[in-house]
Amino acid sequence: MNELESKFNAKYSRCLSNFKTMSIDTSQPNKPPLCSDTHYKSYNFDKIVKEEYPDKHPASPDTLIIKNNKVYCVEFKNLTKIKVNKYKKNLQEKLQQGTEVLLKILDDLSIKPKNLKFIFCVVYKENKNKYTYASNIENKVSHFGLKDADKYDFYQHIYTQPVTFFRQQFIDKIDKNLPC
Repeated sequence: MNELESKFNAKYSRCLSNFKTMSIDTSQPNKPPLCSDTHYKSYNFDKIVKEEYPDKHPASPDTLIIKNNKVYCVEFKNLTKIKVNKYKKNLQEKLQQGTEVLLKILDDLSIKPKNLKFIFCVVYKENKNKYTYASNIENKVSHFGLKDADKYDFYQHIYTQPVTFFRQQFIDKIDKNLPC
């Protein structure tokens, strides 16, 4: 465990949660969650933000996954991409305000962000339509205006991908045992 992981764990271990819990659409609690994994724990960033800002809660992504020198900021949207597009402004606020909160937390923990890599992910429900060449090209770009919203040019990567992409990236880069 590196310095970032140990400091985060010391201060926010009570905010660890699983993907299944964090991918539940709170506006539709009876809807099945986007992810099914209940074993892997990551930081419930929404909960951290509510603790750090009890009076006014800035917008923030759902979870922080910390692995070595990488911080993945992940927002789960239990909707297809077309429907997620209706939340474009909300996603931009989560990126901007979440970044500001994260920078303050890192400063409070005496962690310098220049030594870290930050990745922002919006994970949405798979579209049931057939795969097309156009959708593959579309998957290679950031959607929902997030690249423009990254006013600090803070993130090395901004992914806006369906849950299958997230699972594969997670398995490849973070944990070989994730069923999500």
